Amino acid sequence: MTLDTTDLRIHLAREVRAMVALARRADDAGAWDAPVPSCPGWSLRELVAHVGAVERWVLHALARGDGDAPAPRLPDDAGLAAWLAESSQALLEALAVDAATAAWTIAPPRTVGFWIRRQAHEHAIHAWDAAAALGEPGALDAALAADGIDEVVGTMWPRQLRLGRVAEPATGLALVADRGAWLLGREAAATVEGDAEALALALWHRIPADDDRLRWSGDVAAGRAVLALPLAP
Repeated sequence: MTLDTTDLRIHLAREVRAMVALARRADDAGAWDAPVPSCPGWSLRELVAHVGAVERWVLHALARGDGDAPAPRLPDDAGLAAWLAESSQALLEALAVDAATAAWTIAPPRTVGFWIRRQAHEHAIHAWDAAAALGEPGALDAALAADGIDEVVGTMWPRQLRLGRVAEPATGLALVADRGAWLLGREAAATVEGDAEALALALWHRIPADDDRLRWSGDVAAGRAVLALPLAP
């Protein structure tokens, strides 16, 4: 199941604004040093710096037609939330054009529509990370989560294989949710079932393979080995 561009634009705007709001809460609470449990080794400061850097990288790609954006200069803590808000607004404005407009991307389709989808998911997963770091219950929208599973299986995982970052496993993993079913790799040796949010979080290694929200059948060890692979950057 995939979302159309209209729906993805709605999700993009919501998730971008949610990320900015979380950055502002981190600033108000003086929580920049708080660790991000789902991103080992990162603090909230590093998470927000990453999101802002990605936004500026996408803006460069859209404006210049390449992925060679220079590393941005980071402000001090007092300016970090505003720094993110600035690039977030610029990103929304840059993506508010015809989704069929040609663009440099990291994978097909080579259009602005690719970035609308990719950045909706980028911001959703990192807003979830930021909420967890602030001790708040994070959540992924069910429809967006299902589209996120589709993006990993159909775009991010094939790119990892194409770039030689991982070898295709001998056996595959079936993913089953109430909103769709997908196959990672070749013929499935195992199946993992759960709601779309849980499966999306598992694919992005945000929850462990033995999380209670996931139900396994078949060769569980082989299936968990597939899930543990770097399925996305």
